[in-house]
Amino acid sequence: MAEHLSRGLYGAFIVEAKDEQKFDKEFVYILSDWSSKVSKGEEHYGAGHPRTMLDNDITTINERVITGDNPIIMDTREGEKIRIRLANIGHLPHTLRFPGGFLITHEDGYIISVTQERESLTIYPGKRYDIVITATKPGRWPFYHSIVMPG
Repeated sequence: MAEHLSRGLYGAFIVEAKDEQKFDKEFVYILSDWSSKVSKGEEHYGAGHPRTMLDNDITTINERVITGDNPIIMDTREGEKIRIRLANIGHLPHTLRFPGGFLITHEDGYIISVTQERESLTIYPGKRYDIVITATKPGRWPFYHSIVMPG
C-alpha cells in the first residue's frame, strides 16, 4: 500500500451536474479504520494483508475517532433535506445507522434508478454512496457507525 494512504493523505473530488438538486446541508464523510498497535509506517503490512485487517480497532469519519459513545450528531430543522456523500477508504466494511432513516440515491457516483429507504447501510472498502436525510422533526440525531470484523 502506498505510504501516503496509510498516513491518512486522501480526500474526495465532487463533480456536480448543472441541474443538481439543492439541499439545505451537504456533508462528505470519508470512512476509515486504523490499528492502535501500529506506530511506524514500517509496521504497516499493506492493504489486504490479513494481519492489517484484523488489527484495525479504531474507526474514523473524516479523521475523527467514532465510537458507540461518540456518534456524529446531526442538528436538524423540520423539513430540512441533508445530503451525505460516503466513501469507505478503509480495509473493513463500515455500517452506518441513522434512526430516522434515509434514502440511498447514488452508488459509486451513479444515480440509483429506484431509491432505497433504509435505516442502516454497510459500505464495503472502495465503495461510495450518496444518501439523503429528510428531517421529519427538529432535533439532535445520532448517526451511528461501526466496523464489520471478518470471520
